[in-house]
Amino acid sequence: MAHITIKNIGAIKEVDLDLNKINVFMGAQSSGKSTIAKIICHCQWIEKRYFADLEKGDTLFQDNNSFYDKMVEYHRLDGYFDKKSYIYYKGEYITLEYHHQDKKISINKEQNTQYKYPKIAYIPSERNLVAAIPNLKKYNETNDTILYFMYDWFSAREALTEISLKDILQHKIEYLYSNDRDYIIDRGKKILITNASSGIQSLTPLIAVLKNSLENVYYKKRPLSYEQKIIIENQLSRLTLSNTSNIRNYEENKQQIESTFDYHLSNIFLEEPEQNLFPNTQLKFMYWLTRKLRRKKHQLTLTTHSPYILFALNNCMMGGLVDIKIPQKKRLGFESSDAWISPQNVSVYEITDGILRCIQDKDGIIENNYLNQAYKEVSDEYLSLLDYYYDKE
Repeated sequence: MAHITIKNIGAIKEVDLDLNKINVFMGAQSSGKSTIAKIICHCQWIEKRYFADLEKGDTLFQDNNSFYDKMVEYHRLDGYFDKKSYIYYKGEYITLEYHHQDKKISINKEQNTQYKYPKIAYIPSERNLVAAIPNLKKYNETNDTILYFMYDWFSAREALTEISLKDILQHKIEYLYSNDRDYIIDRGKKILITNASSGIQSLTPLIAVLKNSLENVYYKKRPLSYEQKIIIENQLSRLTLSNTSNIRNYEENKQQIESTFDYHLSNIFLEEPEQNLFPNTQLKFMYWLTRKLRRKKHQLTLTTHSPYILFALNNCMMGGLVDIKIPQKKRLGFESSDAWISPQNVSVYEITDGILRCIQDKDGIIENNYLNQAYKEVSDEYLSLLDYYYDKE
């Protein structure tokens, strides 16, 4: 897995961590959790571009402040940097180091790597805009996460056309894309998604993009870009076709080179999945997502304020710990059973005053005192008020 170091960017003082299969950042508003996700995403996008541009990767993003400018534009990080800002990223294909004082960047290719070309999807907290605003295709004013999430939404709805939300919601609701319009079918009534509840407007594009990114993009061959075709042609031109054996080798090499640009896994960046969702829906969503992540070597980076997201993830990890002890018949009684995952594959952090703290115990389970904190703060005040209530009687 990759390693990331971030210093003095936005609210972040210093962050240093190894990325896991699932990475969760918990914290208050403006604590820096989304900034961490955005920087990781940008570094992995740079790594992907380096791999895609095999012919000119050595100079890519090293001129004209391209690394910084694209990051600030795409992730809206203007004003977050000062002269002490620093980023270090060590991935499977590149090592990247950025000093903001002189906007100096060094990028080196890793040796003997087996880099797997990823589908990268950033799902911003503003995702309900794609469902709430009519005629969204006219929107192209900015080059940021919202615009590219909109593109992912367009691709997902055209690829899937129909989506059932019954695994996550309390009752059966379906999404339907027809004649370039988006509908929700709820209790037999067909309504435009722009007229649906805020929760449905938030959840529908979230599920659609996740299903497409984690499943559908692997079902069919993805067309190569013009740039990728040129790269392949340049590499194949070095082969000779003097005999049948070489023709066979040529075809084998062509297929092998082309396959390097197939998606092998997905890197998902998800901001605040709990937005506009009922607590029980948050739990069901997290079980659904963890189940999807188990099927390939996908990676998730998630930011959240919600203890319910942590409750659900904790159940998945506890199930992973005790899986072999539970009889098959008993498993059916646990709603999270098909989403159980080893705690070794999950890292959960709290960010406070710009510093990260892991909130897992030695077995990888989220600390009880942290999970109980939100409830305790509310209940303590209620109990204090309750004393006055009984005194009144």
